Amino acid sequence: MIAMDAVIPVDVRQQIDKRLADIERRFGVEVFYACESGSRAWDFASEDSDYDVRFLYVHPQNWYLSLIEQRDVIETPVDGVYDVNGWDIRKALRLAGKSNPVLFEWLSSPICYVERPLAQGFRDAALAAFDPTKAYRHYFSMAKGQRRAYLGGETVRQKKYFYAVRPLLACLVLLERCDPIPMRFFDLVDAASIASDVREALAELLHNKRAASEASLSARLPVLDRWIDDTMGMLQSRQPDPSPPVDMTRLDGFFPPSHRPMTQKKST
Repeated sequence: MIAMDAVIPVDVRQQIDKRLADIERRFGVEVFYACESGSRAWDFASEDSDYDVRFLYVHPQNWYLSLIEQRDVIETPVDGVYDVNGWDIRKALRLAGKSNPVLFEWLSSPICYVERPLAQGFRDAALAAFDPTKAYRHYFSMAKGQRRAYLGGETVRQKKYFYAVRPLLACLVLLERCDPIPMRFFDLVDAASIASDVREALAELLHNKRAASEASLSARLPVLDRWIDDTMGMLQSRQPDPSPPVDMTRLDGFFPPSHRPMTQKKST
């Protein structure tokens, strides 16, 4: 895990803590896990990148006993600097059962703002349900979409190269192991063991992106273009070995109302 002070300024951390505390008061929930997602957690943020704060929360027990389906996400307005939203624990457990890669990226984020005791048990239950084949399909589809939508012109927004390369690296790693992928970009590069010329092109692009704005353009990079197309062609007909069916009983057994009643917090 990255030292928090090295990447998150103190005033920003205080603002994030305040926003999370406000959410707990307004919605009467307990935030048991909160992390950074997106480019800052992937370690290729620009100077003007926003803070993508994602969190998991739990309601008091009675909330889950209602016959009325209630909203299971909390979203707050994006103000250009802070993008803060989260999922209820029941929604998150269901997504774990579907091996949702976004959830596993949150759980492996190197930048953590909140981690209460409930988080470790949740992480253990979720990881037991991870299916690399489902994750592989998600990342490959993402790479195809990014390649088709953003890498066709004479110039390219720098971050769009990363948005195409990263899911392809994820697929390469998932072919070799059954664990969720590393979150930090060059940890993923190392795990995928790519060619030195591609690695050098990515390192230079990363240096340029960090020094520029989110909207900065780059000339096409033939080394990356070839690697993206060649890798997509190779991955098209491959996927990880099948995993056994997910045992939902472990996820269901972790669901807090069955063993962890929570005291209702008063809204102010």
